[in-house]
Amino acid sequence: MNFALKTVTAITAFLPAMASLAQSNQPLTRAHVTSELIQLEKAGFRPTDWLHYPQNILEAQARVEQAANTNHSPAQTQQDRSDGHSEGNRQ
Repeated sequence: MNFALKTVTAITAFLPAMASLAQSNQPLTRAHVTSELIQLEKAGFRPTDWLHYPQNILEAQARVEQAANTNHSPAQTQQDRSDGHSEGNRQ
């Protein structure tokens, strides 16, 4: 059952990515999916944290998007949040 839960999580995590790739007519590759999963994990997503799902993946996706828009790495954004700092609080 644990495998099934992880599979459902992975599929759910990549539905938005698959939708955007389907619109651009590019094939979805294993490397692309793996890369996105790594980005989400660096942004704080933990696939085994079922207590906070789906909030945890939504927050990680928001951090990845924010990092892409501000040219910061997701890991740096996660570190800023864990230190109690956010982009809006910096002076």
